[in-house]
Amino acid sequence: MDWYVLHHFYHCWFYLPPFFDQADNAGILTIATTNHPERIDDAILNRPSRFDVKYNFTLPESPLRQAFAAKWLAKVNALSANTGVEFTKPDDTAPEVAGKTEGWSFAFLKELCVLLSFHLCHSVLT
Repeated sequence: MDWYVLHHFYHCWFYLPPFFDQADNAGILTIATTNHPERIDDAILNRPSRFDVKYNFTLPESPLRQAFAAKWLAKVNALSANTGVEFTKPDDTAPEVAGKTEGWSFAFLKELCVLLSFHLCHSVLT
């Protein structure tokens, strides 16, 4: 949605007919995301039948970040026979990760896990 709002909203007629009832919408589900709903024109954001359901996703609290870290650590440890990489104290590591990632979204937590995976692979291969 940010792309529409900030750059090309009034010039992207190819993508916008569903928003202006110029096309048959039967069976079409439109999903839009934004980090800045305040930038979206009220004609789109608050008009009935445009976006009938809105979900706000807050940042994960510490217990949820800890569960995410514990699940990821378990995946790494499950592959330890093949990789030689194992977290010896995952029950201590998961709360530590949760404590150091206050204010992080799941996207950032996943990126942390991916980067650590690359680092671990590089360490094992070199």
